Parts: sequence; structure tokens; C-alpha cells
Amino acid sequence: HFAEIALRRKEWDRAAEALKRLQHLCPLDPASWGGLAGIYLERNEEDLALPQLLELARIEQNDSTIPQKVAGIFRRRGELREAQYWFRQALSMDPSSIDLHQALGDVCMQSGDSEAALREYKALTDLQPTTVKHFESAALAAHKLGNAEQAQAFARHALKLDPACVLARVSRGKVRMAAGDLAGARTDFQRAIEIDPNWSQA
Repeated sequence: HFAEIALRRKEWDRAAEALKRLQHLCPLDPASWGGLAGIYLERNEEDLALPQLLELARIEQNDSTIPQKVAGIFRRRGELREAQYWFRQALSMDPSSIDLHQALGDVCMQSGDSEAALREYKALTDLQPTTVKHFESAALAAHKLGNAEQAQAFARHALKLDPACVLARVSRGKVRMAAGDLAGARTDFQRAIEIDPNWSQA
């Protein structure tokens, strides 16, 4: 109760001391590990929060938000392989989570694992078949894998959903260029600039 009162008052140091005492008395009580992790995250002390979250993940094995937080810390630290592992742990608990599929796909792309990224982006196209950005992401991942036909299919679908989508237009242009269709690529790039004259990457 003392820790709860201190937390409500945002008296972080007093709350932390109370939670540490609780950990010593009841090491399997998830409230103390979660409470301390929350305090450290509130104070942007992720190095201190991480061991609390790791122990909490061991105790509480059905709460996807815990491995998601762990994954987020590893991602911000640039430890992408660890981040992938923990995002997958979270997804095993919540397989229909849009945020988790998106995060795992993005981390896989960051680490150069385009094949794994494509799996996540394809899952997103199934979960949200009217969301353009999922098809854009899938097109980019397929392009990086050298699968021009699949990349074009995803880009075409994105453009079907939103003909004014610049990123999908450019994605298809890049795929066409890689396939040797320079005229088609030029058309896509020119159309992208017409839609958004400030867009200069095409």
C-alpha cells in the first residue's frame, strides 16, 4: 500500500524503495517488478528498466505488452536481433496485433532480413486488406528480395487502393526500373512528382 500511495503521488524514489523491499519479501510478485520497470521507464532509465522487464516476462508469460516493451528497448539500443526475438515472443501471445507485426517487419528490414520482413508485411495485408501502407511495405521488401513480379503485384494493389499514393507509385517505378522497363519507371516517377511536387527522391 505504501508503494501505491507513493506512485500516485509520483514520489518515485520512495515508491522504488518500497517496491524493492517487496521484491525481497515476495520475489515472485509481478507487481514489484512491473512497478519498478514503470518507474524507470517514466524516468527514461531504460538500462534499469530492462532487467525488471526481463524478470517480469519470466513471471508473467501471457502478457504481450511485456515482451513488446523489452523489444522496444533493444530496438532503440540498436540490438536488432534481440528486438526481433522479443517481438516474436509478443506476437506468439497476440498473433493478430497490427502494431507487433508492423514493428517486427520494420526491425527485420532494418537488420537486412527482407524475407522475414515480407512475411510480417504480408500478414498485415491479410489483417488490414484496405490499408495502403502495408502493401507499400510488402512491395519494398519483395523488391529487396529481387522478386519483381511479387513487388509489382503489391504496388499495383496499393495504387488500386489509393491511386494518389506517392510511395506506391515510386515503389512500382523502382521495380520497373530493375526489370528494365525504363519507360514504365519514368511514367511512375513523373506521376509521383505530379502528385507531390515537393517529393524529390524519385
